[in-house]
Amino acid sequence: TSGLPIGGAQADDERMPAVHKVKGDALLLEDWLYQAGKTLDPTDISNEIRWTRLIAERYSGNTADQVQPDLKRLSNCAATFKTFSSATPAKEIQKLYLAIRRIKRRILLADPALDFDGLLFIDNQYPIASKLPENRDKRESQLYRAEWNHQSQHRGGYNAVPGGRLLHLKGLHPGAEIEQLAPTPDQSEGAFLRPDLSFDGTKVLFSFKPAKDNSYHLYEIGIDGSGLKQLTDSVYDDNDPIYLPDGHIMFTTTRGNTTVRCTRYSWSTVLARCDADGKNVYILSRNNEPDWLPSLLSDGRVVYTRWEYTEKNVMRIQGLWTVYPDGTKVDVLWGNMSVWPDHLASPRQIPGTSQIMFSGVGHHRWHNGSVGIVDPAKGREYPDGLTKVTPDVAFAESGDGPGKLPLASKTYHSSGKWGSYKNPYPLSKDLFLVSIHKGAINKAKSKQLPLTEYFQLYLMDTDGNRELVYKGKYNIFHAIPVKPRKRPTVRPSSVKWPGTGKDRKPNAPGYFFSSNVYEGTTIPKGSAKHLRVIQLDYKTYTPWRQIFGGAGPNRIPLPSATYPSASSKRILGTVPINKEGAFYIEAPAGTSLMFQLLDDQYRCIQTMRSFTGVMPGETRGCVGCHEQRPNAPVNLTRLRKTPDKILPPPWGTTNFSYERMIQPIFNKHCLKCHGDNTKKAFRKLDLRLTKNPERGNYGRDFSNVYMTLIGPGQYRKGKMKLKNYTGAVDISAGTRAWKTQQYSRPFKPMTFFSFNSLLLKIITTDKKNHKDLKLDADELRMLTAWMDLNCPYRGDDELRQLPDPQFAGVEKIVPRPRIKTAPIIPRP
Repeated sequence: TSGLPIGGAQADDERMPAVHKVKGDALLLEDWLYQAGKTLDPTDISNEIRWTRLIAERYSGNTADQVQPDLKRLSNCAATFKTFSSATPAKEIQKLYLAIRRIKRRILLADPALDFDGLLFIDNQYPIASKLPENRDKRESQLYRAEWNHQSQHRGGYNAVPGGRLLHLKGLHPGAEIEQLAPTPDQSEGAFLRPDLSFDGTKVLFSFKPAKDNSYHLYEIGIDGSGLKQLTDSVYDDNDPIYLPDGHIMFTTTRGNTTVRCTRYSWSTVLARCDADGKNVYILSRNNEPDWLPSLLSDGRVVYTRWEYTEKNVMRIQGLWTVYPDGTKVDVLWGNMSVWPDHLASPRQIPGTSQIMFSGVGHHRWHNGSVGIVDPAKGREYPDGLTKVTPDVAFAESGDGPGKLPLASKTYHSSGKWGSYKNPYPLSKDLFLVSIHKGAINKAKSKQLPLTEYFQLYLMDTDGNRELVYKGKYNIFHAIPVKPRKRPTVRPSSVKWPGTGKDRKPNAPGYFFSSNVYEGTTIPKGSAKHLRVIQLDYKTYTPWRQIFGGAGPNRIPLPSATYPSASSKRILGTVPINKEGAFYIEAPAGTSLMFQLLDDQYRCIQTMRSFTGVMPGETRGCVGCHEQRPNAPVNLTRLRKTPDKILPPPWGTTNFSYERMIQPIFNKHCLKCHGDNTKKAFRKLDLRLTKNPERGNYGRDFSNVYMTLIGPGQYRKGKMKLKNYTGAVDISAGTRAWKTQQYSRPFKPMTFFSFNSLLLKIITTDKKNHKDLKLDADELRMLTAWMDLNCPYRGDDELRQLPDPQFAGVEKIVPRPRIKTAPIIPRP
């Protein structure tokens, strides 16, 4: 086993203590034999000779000259192999195989991209859901424990398991010197999330959850282990920090106090930034759901993963987005309408390219992953621009999709059986660091990885060659080369920061414009007369234990039956669209907004199926619904010199509620026929506000008339046969197979909501049966707006009137889950 390099072209075995080298070499031998499979045979030798030569063919210049001695050794091994026969002893086959693997390792580690000999990473236990009070019913405990691998569960301090380490490996060999940077002797044990290295390579930024504390906080320490500083401290989790080129820090945090709407027991981590010393924290994101793992691009933008289900299914849209360090110009990079992969995690830019490498993990299988690459220049939705790097493992949970994806290498080989690939760090277009799990082969819908195996760190290339770098006590995650890196150019910021703490002032407005709303759509030109601006309220309230149903006082009523995970919505108002299709508006900053295009009757022609927003003082365009923005032309001459202010609707900007706003219209105009059981109209449609507890969960949540109006009409013991009476349809995956793209793609204009509403048609055109029915303009507009919002039932006002949750141990949960007294956190 002599002659194994520590790593890099300049590595030298003399740096490694003999006892460590022997131990490290033993791990290499063990791993090489694992890659050969249960039975080592001559085929393994011929394959390794061929694969090693392919590695060397990538090199040129000094690197090609450097590997020539090893290529000669490889040729000698190939000549020896030709003398083998069926009678060759297994011992001789193994000896030659290991000799070739030593040569291969030296040639792979000669790659010029390995211009460093140190790595930073964490060694962490799996998060296990065992920290919360045990005094809950059996079903509740089982549901919680089953979700430890959920994409949002594992990043909370309440799931963290102590025993983690922040490590500096001084070499690329499993026996190289290892230095523990944290926890220091003065710290308690705890758990870690992803670290970052300063631009000059001298400081380490990391998130750490001490065992004695409830939450992750941000810390900084020198790469030499000196100068430990705690930067943030609150009841909230501060995760995954990165250094920004302007000297600030970006990270994800639960300080928005929003909870994940599709699961239970989970706070949302959203993008934030602070000063270098941890002060002046601003929440940049307008997301209710989590943002994940930001990383810096070479042009100074930040790429991150955003969980997005505004008017979409809750499970399958975790695409890549970009944002500038000051929170402006948030834009989709790839996959905001794509089912496959399920979740594009841990995005990193491939040096010298615009391509992004990622790990395709699962919504409920965070630790199952497969490596892929997206190239936005080739397309921004599946399958365009998507390449598979590790085809031996499917993208977790959703699978690879119906198309046959191109491979990063036509000569890929798996050389061994592998269960999951996590946290790839690209070093070049061919080479990357990656954490690999040796569990069973992961199929698209496989169960979670076995906890008896851990992730080990490998150096891997796109052909499938892999060399063990380090095996830890637990899981080795988030490896980063220890070396200086170029600081991107600092982009001037236009943000008008409101201040923090006692010095905070109201947000200055921002501005949206479009020179042509028809660009990239099939909407008839001239049909759009108004832009409706909708605010999606942040869900800072939670019963913690249950979200979607069940009995008991800790269950929260649903805001909607058409889309149970919807936000509470309020219409801020409308602004005019001119004849060229242009608008220019002043919009509130720090709020989550969505837009709808309306006709002259205030009916929705097309709805936005995402959310957006602006920072204070930011001006940004949105040219064309779902148009790829870099390709969309902008004609600024069509815009007004001054922006329009949003004109509130007649009923104000209150959050929408069926019982508070819509039922009174029926009470006033309809109950004389549809509320009198002696009338024929009543037998056809009962518009009284009544409930039927026999209907189960929905019976407790919604009224009979509401369910009849929005649904297929089976809720009155089969007597109702009306289908989609309002024309409002469930635009989540509830009525469509999730393995289609439709539930995330744009709808065909003038297809859904009020524009095709049977109810609205009867009210406005049925002169035979409803000749005396005359809603005033404001009532008609309110009813139309309710349909266009996908028929919400409860607003923020109703939901926040519920009492704060009370159950055994609730006082031990930090931050405390609340409903009636839940805070409303300002953003940014």
